[in-house]
Amino acid sequence: MQLAAKLGAPFGYLGLEDARIKMQELYRELGYLYARVEPEPRFSADRTRVEVTFRIVERYPVRVSGVVFRGLMRTNESLARSRLQLHEGDLYRPSLARRSEELLLELGVFSGATISVEDEDLPAREKRIVVTLSERRTQYLETSLGISTGQGIRAGFEYGYRNLFGSAISTSLRVQFGYQFFLIDPVVQGHFDKLSLADRLERRVTLGITAPYIWGLPNVRGSIEASHIRHNERQFGYDNNSAVLSLSWRPSRPLNITISGEIENNNLNLFGGEALAVLREDTASDPRLSRLLRIPSGESTL
Repeated sequence: MQLAAKLGAPFGYLGLEDARIKMQELYRELGYLYARVEPEPRFSADRTRVEVTFRIVERYPVRVSGVVFRGLMRTNESLARSRLQLHEGDLYRPSLARRSEELLLELGVFSGATISVEDEDLPAREKRIVVTLSERRTQYLETSLGISTGQGIRAGFEYGYRNLFGSAISTSLRVQFGYQFFLIDPVVQGHFDKLSLADRLERRVTLGITAPYIWGLPNVRGSIEASHIRHNERQFGYDNNSAVLSLSWRPSRPLNITISGEIENNNLNLFGGEALAVLREDTASDPRLSRLLRIPSGESTL
């Protein structure tokens, strides 16, 4: 523990108070919640030197006698309890209380989480801890509508539910539709006129489910996402159906490891009968189109 008040260092009351606070926090971390640290400075006759004595009253360690939840209405108490790092019989340590707050917030269903000792002003060897939670709204709906000469008319919505069955599992449905009718090039207009309504109606439909914990482990989360896409360019159009499964492990705060697998089915339709190799060569300078044309012509599964 580094203290501002050191032997031979200039004396200052701010440094002395910093040393007192750090020593008291150390005792609290060891479970001595009601320990008191009082510094007593004694100056020499010429006031050029000072001797500081720290008087420490440890009292007794404080243990957890129980847990009380407040503000928990839609989330399962067993789930919230599983995120706690403090249990009955444990020494009360502020660092474990802070870590428990972080784990509760990582569930994504709480906007606030605070853990404190019940009636902290009344010293006792055993204290209940109070977990105060603020739950977020479980549902949300967002809509959008727009029109432009570049993309035509666009409309969409996103619906989400954050706390399925009180288990902090979230699901979301995103739907976007588009219809391009601002076509100046007669050749492109001819290609689009030959498309069926289903092929001309561009769309993106995505359904996702996310679980903030897997197998009861607080630092392992998983998600699965299924999507359907229909998109048209000037020279081609394609359908894409895919599913992605991801697992994420966070062994420490700065490190996150993710593994995912994806299966997708594509159907690439070239307009005007142009060969795929020629089209790839013509669009080589456009990274976006080159990326879209990586799949083979016709139907394929990856």
